[in-house]
Amino acid sequence: MFKIPNLPSPEADITELSDFAEIECFKKGFISKQEMISKLGRIEENDIVNGNPIDSSTADRVDDVFSAIEERNKYCNGAYPFCIIAPGYLMKINENVSEKSLIIYVFLLLATRFDMNKQKIKSDIDATLLFEHVSANVAACYLGDRAKQYVMGTSADAGSFETKVDALCQEMKEGGGYQNRNSAPMTQIKDDAVDIVVWKSFSDNFPGKLIAFGQCKTGTSWEQQLTSLQPDSFTRSWFKDQPVVPPIRMFFVADAVNRSEWSHKANKAGVLFDRFRIMDFSKEIAGGNLESIKKWLSQARIDIASEN
Repeated sequence: MFKIPNLPSPEADITELSDFAEIECFKKGFISKQEMISKLGRIEENDIVNGNPIDSSTADRVDDVFSAIEERNKYCNGAYPFCIIAPGYLMKINENVSEKSLIIYVFLLLATRFDMNKQKIKSDIDATLLFEHVSANVAACYLGDRAKQYVMGTSADAGSFETKVDALCQEMKEGGGYQNRNSAPMTQIKDDAVDIVVWKSFSDNFPGKLIAFGQCKTGTSWEQQLTSLQPDSFTRSWFKDQPVVPPIRMFFVADAVNRSEWSHKANKAGVLFDRFRIMDFSKEIAGGNLESIKKWLSQARIDIASEN
């Protein structure tokens, strides 16, 4: 699996190679097909004839990457920050896309391709915790006008798990507060796989509303967690009263999910938000989170530049 500062193998899947191309493009604003082929380490000087590589297999892989980049643009609702030009041989940062979209996308990209066990903290900001807040913004935007959000995971400063559940129920006007029906020690519970909660209330504040529980994962080791969040189990374990309408599941990843595997993963995850779906609803990401992303990226940019 491709992780910074290593290079991906030329035989890596197209998702990894496309992420690599995006990172290289972000470094200097553009990258050509020939540069991509050279960086993958399969083309030597004497392998070039009339400017064309003899190793057609590697060139074909890069062709596939550039096609994948064009495909990614379709998923992001005008917020994808890269484009292919000249004609089909050069990838560059899209000047028609806002700086906000660029920094949000690159944050998600690097939060996938850095080792999130060792490289998540930059400029004193933890990318995994920031991602929870970004995901909560996006989930609320997805639910639409008047949707509310609560960060339940380890990034919240609301105190103990019990305190967080009580605060959540109070804000939602549903659930009745905290009650422990679980015999496991609380030190083993942590957040019980719930990182964020979003809901959409009515003016009467009566029970019976759309509620979604979400889990958030950076990095690339998330597939084994697709089914770990079980809202019904959570509410039966920790709420005094069961919500009138059972909460739905959401799963957020900074990674780019291969569309050929989408249905299989979404069947396990519930409403699955990958990098592109997050960008699709990224316009409402709050200013405080945006400033934290900028601060984190200021150090991340230095780190990836130093790897050249």
